[in-house]
Amino acid sequence: MVNLVKILVSLAIALVSLVSCSNQPSLQKYFLEHETKENFTVVDIHKSILGIDESGFDETQKKAYESINKVQLLAYPIKNGNVETYKVEKDIIKQLFSTDEYTTIARMGTGGGKVIITYLGDSEAIDEMVVFGYGKEMGLGVARILGDDMSADEIFTLYESLNNSSPDDSQIKEYFKLFQ
Repeated sequence: MVNLVKILVSLAIALVSLVSCSNQPSLQKYFLEHETKENFTVVDIHKSILGIDESGFDETQKKAYESINKVQLLAYPIKNGNVETYKVEKDIIKQLFSTDEYTTIARMGTGGGKVIITYLGDSEAIDEMVVFGYGKEMGLGVARILGDDMSADEIFTLYESLNNSSPDDSQIKEYFKLFQ
C-alpha cells in the first residue's frame, strides 16, 4: 500500500512538472533568452523608478497607475546589429502574438514603422499589456507592462494624461538612452 502511494505521488509530481514547464514559446521566455544576447538591451523598471507625480491624477488615472507593477523593455537597435537578425527577431515576436492568448487592441503605422498593442487576459482584468514597435531604420522594441487586474480603458486614460502633461521625465530619458 505504501509503495502504491509513493508511485501515485511520484506520478502526480511528474504530471504537474510536465504541465507547468511548457516548452511553448512565450514573450517572457523571449525576454529571458535575449537579455544577454549581443546587441539586445533588456531592462526591468519598477514604476516607482519612473518618477511619475501622481498628485494630479483623478481616481481613474490613480487606479490605473496603482494596477501597474513594472515595465520590461527590450530593444534591438539596427545601428548596433544587422538587418538580417532584425528581420528574424521581428518575425519571431510577431509569431508570439499570433496565438489566441493575445488580444490585439491596435495596429498602426508610423513614419517608417509599425506598432502593435496587445494584452493577455480579460479587458477589465489585464495582467500584461504589450507594445511592440519596429521599423527598418530603428530596429525593434517591446514594452511589457505588467500588473494586476489592469483595465485597458484606464491604462489609455493614464497614458493620455501623461502624454499631455510635462512631467520631469529626466529619469525616463535615461532609460531610453540605453536603446540608442
